[in-house]
Amino acid sequence: MNPARPTSTEVARWIAGHLAAHPRAADTAEGIRRWWLAPGHGEVALDLVVQALTELEREGVVSSRNMVDEVVWGLAAGPAQGGGADPQA
Repeated sequence: MNPARPTSTEVARWIAGHLAAHPRAADTAEGIRRWWLAPGHGEVALDLVVQALTELEREGVVSSRNMVDEVVWGLAAGPAQGGGADPQA
């Protein structure tokens, strides 16, 4: 593996790990790249973050919400996450 270019599978694992530790976290792909990944894993290309998020969404791990001009990603609601929206979010 080239440390400067992780695979989308690695990035997906990092994102899933962040969400396991912070289940209420939600952000744009750019925010995830900058605030979730950069501190522990260095700079990650935005296209890899989007690819990883798309993979995680296909697997039902995350969901996306369109918010005006951007997409916000967060943990998918489901039986393992208690289902339904969080009234405090």
